[in-house]
Amino acid sequence: MLDVQVVPALLLLIALRGEPWAKFGIAKPRWVFDPCVALGLWLVATFVDVLATQIFPHETSVVKAVPEGWGMLMLCAAGLVANSITEELKMRGYLIPRLEELFGSTFAAVVVSSLLFASYHLHYGLSGSFAILVMGIVYGVMFCIVRRVWPLVIAHTITNLLIEYNI
Repeated sequence: MLDVQVVPALLLLIALRGEPWAKFGIAKPRWVFDPCVALGLWLVATFVDVLATQIFPHETSVVKAVPEGWGMLMLCAAGLVANSITEELKMRGYLIPRLEELFGSTFAAVVVSSLLFASYHLHYGLSGSFAILVMGIVYGVMFCIVRRVWPLVIAHTITNLLIEYNI
């Protein structure tokens, strides 16, 4: 619930400072570009996650039952999308540009935002959080390349869906 409460405050801060939304990766979706980038990002992040798992093996989270009925399925899907949007807006869209200003370094901004992102996921244990740290770095680098949150949101949603229901 905290994620949903933080994002409006971040969007208000951006609006009050009069900064361009594009600086934070918030732009009109590109219906071909964004899904293509998302698919590429998801493939790279999955490959990197497999490598990270070889270094620090970890158990996957508890597999949950696939929701029964269209209503529950849509509700769960909406929750996964909302989670992905809020995490990407905070961790990459807002935090990386702010940390770049603070540190004067894109590299430091990506590493710090990835460490914070991994700390969100300590409930997966240290080895699981390490894998998420590595994935956070991959997502952070991609954000710095494309400066758009939508491909990250799509890839994050796919990852969450596959992890949540062990598809």
